[in-house]
Amino acid sequence: MPKSSNIIRLPKDLQEFAEECVRMGQYESVENVVFEALKEKRHTILLKELDAADAELEVNLDIKCTPKELMRSIYTELGLNQQPISSKVSLIYSLLAKQDIKRVLKDTKNNSRQIKPYGKLIEEALSVIAKNPKQGQPYSYERPGIFIYPVLQPNKTPRYVLFYRTSRTGIVKALRILHECYLDEEISLKLFAS
Repeated sequence: MPKSSNIIRLPKDLQEFAEECVRMGQYESVENVVFEALKEKRHTILLKELDAADAELEVNLDIKCTPKELMRSIYTELGLNQQPISSKVSLIYSLLAKQDIKRVLKDTKNNSRQIKPYGKLIEEALSVIAKNPKQGQPYSYERPGIFIYPVLQPNKTPRYVLFYRTSRTGIVKALRILHECYLDEEISLKLFAS
């Protein structure tokens, strides 16, 4: 149910459609029609993002390394002088996942004191699931085999979520690291409460 009082002006044809949905009893209000449409769109976008990462891994554009090696590569590409934590377990990551991590660290670059701690949080999340993939939770019945794991921040609600699956041999395949706004509220509550 919508919680905001922002006013959205719809084009005439969409306004009429939304009003008809309300008249037919499908929704309580025009705001609910818009709210549900946005939730569905968000879900569709997330599934497309995950499908793109899965497709990339299927054509062997994936790279196997330790979380430490991945983070060292990202730090180098971003021109940062950071040392990743050590990790001996391997994982496979999509190039999209690597781009996600770079984007998160670039966004954090505005507060240079936060880059190193946030990079370590991402690396820790990757290490946790690489060691024990069962630490995550299943994401969706629509995409069986995809799991999610939060990038945990001490005393804060996680802002980013790691999406992954495991190979037949048990190696973790990091698909994406995306902002928690991509998740439905009930999935966020379930994930972040654990």
